[in-house]
Amino acid sequence: MGIFGGKAQVKELQDKISELEEKLFKAEEEVRINKEKLDVANAITHGGFWFAYYDENGDQTEVEFSDEFRSMINMSRSEFPDSDSSMKKVVHPDDLAMMYDCYGKAYADKTGRYKYEVEYRIMVKGTGYKWFRAKGEILRRADSTPFMFLGTFEDIDETKKTKEELEMAKNRQAAIDSM
Repeated sequence: MGIFGGKAQVKELQDKISELEEKLFKAEEEVRINKEKLDVANAITHGGFWFAYYDENGDQTEVEFSDEFRSMINMSRSEFPDSDSSMKKVVHPDDLAMMYDCYGKAYADKTGRYKYEVEYRIMVKGTGYKWFRAKGEILRRADSTPFMFLGTFEDIDETKKTKEELEMAKNRQAAIDSM
């Protein structure tokens, strides 16, 4: 009998390794398929995604932005890295406090009733500020600590500006009618 036991024990370990390798392959395949689903959903909605990850204490450990979102704001990964501070650089200063307040409320709400949904302006490189709608959900562990935030961005600039123009035209017409 050698250092690792008998042939039966070696065979048992080899079988266990094969079983674990198969499970790993299946898990990696599932991750690949889920990423493809997310990419397709992203392409269909013409939106962008962002994720925040939290440790077991609920402290944020990482932020990730999709390349589609970077494309929406005309920035590369080097110009807009996966960092919490990246948003501080592009969100309009007048909207920053409101954005973080809404995020804080979603983070604090352990009931899942408060939904992160907010409209704010983001600097688009070469264009200026544009309006975006951001939505998101905090995913929580059984003990209610967050483990991930999944958020979306939707460019609503054209819709918002059209709505403003219609409102101005309506007000002008009302002023003319009152004369």
